[in-house]
Amino acid sequence: MIERGVCMIAFGDAARREAGYALESLRRVHPGLQVVVLGDQGIKGVSTMMFNLPDMTNVQRSRFIKTNLVALSPYKQTLYIDADTRVNHSVLAGFKVLDDGWDVVITPSSNQGADLFWHVGEDERGRTLVEVAHQPVQLQGGVCWFRKSQRVWDLFAAWRDEWERWRDQDQAALVRALHRSPARVWLFGRAFNGGAAVAHQFGRARG
Repeated sequence: MIERGVCMIAFGDAARREAGYALESLRRVHPGLQVVVLGDQGIKGVSTMMFNLPDMTNVQRSRFIKTNLVALSPYKQTLYIDADTRVNHSVLAGFKVLDDGWDVVITPSSNQGADLFWHVGEDERGRTLVEVAHQPVQLQGGVCWFRKSQRVWDLFAAWRDEWERWRDQDQAALVRALHRSPARVWLFGRAFNGGAAVAHQFGRARG
C-alpha cells in the first residue's frame, strides 16, 4: 500500500471541471504527490476509480463515496480535498500530525453557535443536537487528512451509517459519528480550508 496520497471526488461535469483546476493547483505545489479521483468518468492525466450509483444524485454519490473513503483510498495516509479547492501552499503539515499518532486532521467550520448546521435539514439538525446532547463544533469536511487506524475504520463506519439516515449533508452526520465512535482529532486553522494554504470555492462543484 502507498504511504501517502490525495483523494478527490468528482461526479458530474461541474465537479470534473473543478477537479481539473484543483489538480493543477496541487501539482504546482506538490508535483510528486500521488492523486486518485473517484467519480463516474475518467479525468485525463490522473488515476480514476469509477463508480455507477444510479439511485443517487451527484451530491449524494459524492457523499456516499466520501463516507467510504477509508476503504476506497489506496493510501495509508490520505488527504481528502473537495474538487472545488485550490492548493496554494504546502499541505504536508497534516501528514506530519498523522505521523504523531493522530487519526484525523480537519478544520472547524466558520459556522458555529447560532449558525451551527444552518445548511442541514431541520429534522436532522434537531436530532443531531438531541443525540449529541451538547453544543458540538461543526467540522468542515471538505479538506481532511486521515490514516488507516482501527479508530478511523470505526469512525467511517459510523459516519456512513449516520449519513444513510437522511442522505443529505455530511457534516452533522460526522459529528454524530464522532459522538458514537471517538477518534483522535487534531484541528487546523482556517488557512487549510478556505484560507491561504487551501482556498475553497464553495459550491462550484455542484453546478
